[in-house]
Amino acid sequence: MTHSDLALAGIACAAVPGMQPVSVQEWRRPEATDPAPAQRALIEDATGRRWVVIVPRTVAGAAELERNDALTRQLGKHLPFKVPVATGFAGVGPAGRAAVFPYVEGSAINFHRIPAGPGLSSAIGRALAAVHNMPSDFFDEFGVPTFDAESHRQRRLADLDRAAETGLVPGELLSRWELAFDTASLWRFAVTPVHGSLNGWSFLVAFSDDEAATARVVALTSWEQACVSDPADDFAMLVKQATPAAVDSVLESYTLARANRPDRNLLIRARLASEMSMLRGLAAAVSADDQDLVDARVDELRKLSRLTSADDPLVPDAAPVLPTPATAEVAQTDDQAEGSDGAHALRSVPPFPPATPTVPSALHRARIESTMRRTVSWTPRPITQPTPLNPQATQSARMGSALRPTTPKLTMTATMSLSMSMSMSMSMRATYPRISTPTTWTGRSRSIATSRTPIQM
Repeated sequence: MTHSDLALAGIACAAVPGMQPVSVQEWRRPEATDPAPAQRALIEDATGRRWVVIVPRTVAGAAELERNDALTRQLGKHLPFKVPVATGFAGVGPAGRAAVFPYVEGSAINFHRIPAGPGLSSAIGRALAAVHNMPSDFFDEFGVPTFDAESHRQRRLADLDRAAETGLVPGELLSRWELAFDTASLWRFAVTPVHGSLNGWSFLVAFSDDEAATARVVALTSWEQACVSDPADDFAMLVKQATPAAVDSVLESYTLARANRPDRNLLIRARLASEMSMLRGLAAAVSADDQDLVDARVDELRKLSRLTSADDPLVPDAAPVLPTPATAEVAQTDDQAEGSDGAHALRSVPPFPPATPTVPSALHRARIESTMRRTVSWTPRPITQPTPLNPQATQSARMGSALRPTTPKLTMTATMSLSMSMSMSMSMRATYPRISTPTTWTGRSRSIATSRTPIQM
């Protein structure tokens, strides 16, 4: 439901008693393509003070608007910039309650136009570091959700699995993202407090003059998705929209301002999160039969698939992959045959719980179906132990091949004893070439036992 300007002014008066609105201007984000979950407007009262009224369109939007309200009232005391707090709430019927915030002077950021080097990029990096340097215990006091590295990975996998069930995600993207989730080194990081839904509209910056080098962050808004999780989530939109040079400048400033050095795979996970952001709302749109939103999401995914087809993978080639039960069993057998080196390599992989291999997930089914649609036949091959050789058959074959091209060499030795009466003894010996006979089979290598036995003639 869309409210008129007069209705928005009345809602603001109900939320902030004594307000006398004189002008109302609806506030829209020009680059937004999805239906906004809330209607926003800028209101100026008789004293010249300005306010921002946010009216949710759905019950879920109203619940999100009031989420973390207690947290935001304390954040401004611990951060070097402002955190706007709702001045009042007013009921808007079944949709819930609207909120009115004081207007903060500042300009939103367009990530596409962030210049590299000091100035605006450095200010963004320092602001992100200030959020991530906050103690996690402070967020825990207000009941904010906390996700460790593995639970964060499982949540993202669940999102991918739900999207794969629709059958609308290109198989190339499913393979690309699945490989990233199976790479162990990407998911070794320390969780921090995060904003959760950071984009250019969340920042409010001010400039001392017209130059970007004088920029400073004056406020950070929209804390509804704040939690304790992966710090890479706050870089997702930045990596998606900004130039690589600007991202490097932000990361450099962020690293210098962090209390603890960030992990080296932070930008890789941020890129993964930015690509998977296109899945947001796809499953819900399919369930609600919202064909317009489904078509928009499918077009974005196909475009991303074309752009990443010639791109480098998200993970380096040498990164270890999380073991499945089958590969772990084979690796254990091979390590027993080779010694302690293989066992040490297996222990270096963190103990993430693998998926159950007996029932294929929706992600794997979608990949197979997508591959079949491209008329490419693909059949998974189970990993099995190598079949032991038959020692007798091998020995016979080797003996046959060894005896056929070689003729026995006969040597005669005549020995004459002068102390005896003209007695002669002659001995004849035939010596055959060396024959190698396999005696044991230990998986990938054989122990070879050789013998040289003279045949008396």
